[in-house]
Amino acid sequence: MRKTSINILQLIRCFNDSEFEQLTSEKLNDGTILDIDFTWPVDRDYFIASHICSKKILDERYKEIICNYLGSVYFMVRSEKYEQKRKKYIEILEVLVESPFLGFYNVANILEEDLIMYSLPALALGNLVDIINVLSKVFSNPDRTSIFDFTEFCTEVLEEAVRCYENEIRASDYYDYYDIGDLIKNHIGYDGYGNSYIDEESAVDTIINRINDDIDTEISRYLNKLYTRDFDDLCTLENVEISRREISNVISSYHEPDGDQDYYREDRVIEPLESYADAIELIFER
Repeated sequence: MRKTSINILQLIRCFNDSEFEQLTSEKLNDGTILDIDFTWPVDRDYFIASHICSKKILDERYKEIICNYLGSVYFMVRSEKYEQKRKKYIEILEVLVESPFLGFYNVANILEEDLIMYSLPALALGNLVDIINVLSKVFSNPDRTSIFDFTEFCTEVLEEAVRCYENEIRASDYYDYYDIGDLIKNHIGYDGYGNSYIDEESAVDTIINRINDDIDTEISRYLNKLYTRDFDDLCTLENVEISRREISNVISSYHEPDGDQDYYREDRVIEPLESYADAIELIFER
């Protein structure tokens, strides 16, 4: 008679939490967890790896599972929908790089061959910093013999991640939250007849400088999370190229003069635009 495979979802539906936990422990101990159908191998590898860590299981039968999980392809994907899986990956990795898992499951060699060389370059800056902090526990050890220079490799990957971060930036993500009215008010100039006008060029410079300062602050916040000081001289942050025309249009569209009315006279207080939250609130008050 052919053996019928059991799907993990069937077990979850048939048992309450405590019963399912007990069943999981039994199947992990006798190895029959490998007979359960998880539909997707990556889900099986995650399930088993997470329980191995929580239950401190050392078993030859699960070495291939750990190897597969550490090199799991979904970890390389940068889509936001995988963010929770990446976070779980980091949590599991933090356990696996410690004894006794590190030696028993040959974790360092797996990471060196799969994760570091192929997966790190695909990660966004935030995840990359978190992973490097974990890997540094293993590969920053001066007594360890490695096939590559960990610090040099990670420096190159971090520099590339910073460039990608900068290239994906949209200026509107910053100036939409600025008090454009205040910037205009602080850049009032006067012609020879005493008439006021906006010094648009200086206002554009101010907004661009403000955006670049905020970008530098964000990137530095990520890099400052690195545990090791090996990356202190990582790279010099360069200003992001921002369209002056775009910023000029923002200033122009903020408040256009109407007829002969002097919108920029010295005694006029220019109010900032409604905040995004205020706009949403007005919608619900209709």
